[in-house]
Amino acid sequence: MTTPNLSASLLAIAPPSLRGRLSGALIASIFAGQFLSPFISQPLIRSWGYATTFSGAGALLVAVGVACYWRRSLVAARGQPREDTA
Repeated sequence: MTTPNLSASLLAIAPPSLRGRLSGALIASIFAGQFLSPFISQPLIRSWGYATTFSGAGALLVAVGVACYWRRSLVAARGQPREDTA
């Protein structure tokens, strides 16, 4: 469900000349994340346990989400056009 939504959002805001390159980069980053995830998460799980590792990952995702929302709010407050408007 995530990959089609990310792809659709990316292709909606990308200029036609960059759509192929950006789509390839998105899919490559998803596959790289799936490959690298065990190398990063397993040592953390071994050291801190499942609950702490996944709570930390959740906190990091919330922080990234808040930072993205805050940035978009600042851009909107300045009156600059947002990337997702068509």
